[in-house]
Amino acid sequence: MTHDETTETNATDFFELPDDEAPSKPPPRRQTGKHSTPRKALPLILLQDALTGAELRRVREARSLLLLVKVPSPAWVESVRDALRALGSWHEIEVRDGSTRYRRKPEDVGEVAVRIGDGLRVAAVCHDPAALLPPSLIACADISVALGPPSDRVIRRAIKAVTGTMPRRVPHRAGLDFADLVGCIRVGDTAAAAVRRLSEASQARLGTLLALWSEPDPAGLPIIDTESGSVAGRMAEPGYAIIPALAACAVAGAPLPAGLQDPAADENYYPATLHLLALTAANMRYRPCLGR
Repeated sequence: MTHDETTETNATDFFELPDDEAPSKPPPRRQTGKHSTPRKALPLILLQDALTGAELRRVREARSLLLLVKVPSPAWVESVRDALRALGSWHEIEVRDGSTRYRRKPEDVGEVAVRIGDGLRVAAVCHDPAALLPPSLIACADISVALGPPSDRVIRRAIKAVTGTMPRRVPHRAGLDFADLVGCIRVGDTAAAAVRRLSEASQARLGTLLALWSEPDPAGLPIIDTESGSVAGRMAEPGYAIIPALAACAVAGAPLPAGLQDPAADENYYPATLHLLALTAANMRYRPCLGR
C-alpha cells in the first residue's frame, strides 16, 4: 500500500537550501541570504497563490481535513505533495499521476475512506481527479483547489525565492511543464538568467509549429502531427490564421497582421470563435502586437 506517514515541516525550513543540495564548485554567484530550490519554491508558491487565507489556515491548523488538489499535469504531483508537507502534518497524502507506481488496490481505497471517517488529515493530489481518484474523495472534500499553470506573479515570486531578486517581467511560457520551469530557474544564478532561459525554452518548444506556420499557404493552416512533424491536413477558413499569428506574437512579439484584427463576417462558428478568443488574449496580454 502506498501512503505517507505523518510528517511535519516548517514552511520557513522548506525554503532553506540544504547543504547536500547546494551547488558544488564553481561557487554560485549569489550567496546572500537563504534561497529555496525551484522544485520547492514553485509548487509551494502556486499553492499559496491558489488558496484563500481562510483555506490556508485550515490546511495548516484543522485537526480533521480532506483536501483535494488538482495539479496542472502529472509532472507536478510529487512536488505538490511535498509542498503540502511543508504547510502542515498529514496522516496520509494520496498521489495519482496515472502511472502504476501509485495505483491503488480496492482494499487500499477502503482504508483511506476509514481514515477520513476517523477525522484524520488526508490530502489527495492528482492531475485528473475524475478519472483517477475514488468518487468519495471528490464528493467529501472539505477544500478542493485546482492549480492552473503558474501565473506571471507565481513565476516572479519563485524566481525571487530561488535567486533573491524579483524580475520586473517574465516571458510567456507556452508549452513548458514543471521540469522545464525547474531547469530554467536555478540556484546560484541571477533572475535575468532565469528570464532568458524561460524565453528560450518556450521558443524551442514552439519552434516546430512556428516554423511550419511561418509561411502562409493558400491551402490553409496546416494540422501538424506532433510526433512526426508532418502535415496531416489543412484548415482552410481564414479565421484559423489568427492561431499562428498569436503564437508568433506571444513568442517573438510579431505584430498581428491588420487583416486579422477583425473577424470576417462570413466565418463559420468555430473559426470565428477562435478568432474572437485570440483577439481577447491579444488585448489582455499582448497589446503591443495590436499596435497599442
